[in-house]
Amino acid sequence: GAMNLATAGFVPGGTQANAEFVGGALHFPGDREAMRNLVLDPQTSGGLLISLSPDHAARLTEQGQGVLVGEVTEGPPGVWFR
Repeated sequence: GAMNLATAGFVPGGTQANAEFVGGALHFPGDREAMRNLVLDPQTSGGLLISLSPDHAARLTEQGQGVLVGEVTEGPPGVWFR
């Protein structure tokens, strides 16, 4: 039901703040404003994340269906950016 609500314009106020923070890093082909709003929804900590094997992640991003934001590596927990 989340997509129906987003399409109808029920979008939390923090969504715009998340969009401003992310800037131009998110690209949605065509008219995908409802999907963009769901991804930026502050109720989901500002984004929906999934974990995939590298080959599946590559296919998803090549199809324009996602953005690669990182990878799982060995090392101490809590290291987000290198």
